[in-house]
Amino acid sequence: MSKGKKQKTRPDPTDAEDLTPMMENLLDITIMSSYYRQKGGKDKMKKICEALIVVAAISLVLGIISRLLMKPFFAIEGQAFLQFTQACLLFAIAIAAREWMVAKGK
Repeated sequence: MSKGKKQKTRPDPTDAEDLTPMMENLLDITIMSSYYRQKGGKDKMKKICEALIVVAAISLVLGIISRLLMKPFFAIEGQAFLQFTQACLLFAIAIAAREWMVAKGK
């Protein structure tokens, strides 16, 4: 080791070459938040979350109409549309909660 340089025990989140997360660092929020900022992950996750909400809204409308008319759309019953709506909204909430935790640094 040369003079004046400290040996790092953990990657510095500000170094560009050390931003690739390793398996043991996947839960370290400081490293992940830096990695997402570099890769534009916040914008991608926001788009995915918005797309899930739009798909859930369409599925909800189809499910309600199918239940009221008592006829399936595209050979799919209304209950299946409503369950798919629940799954989409659950994933959207989970993604939003994770992004919120990364932004808060916890």
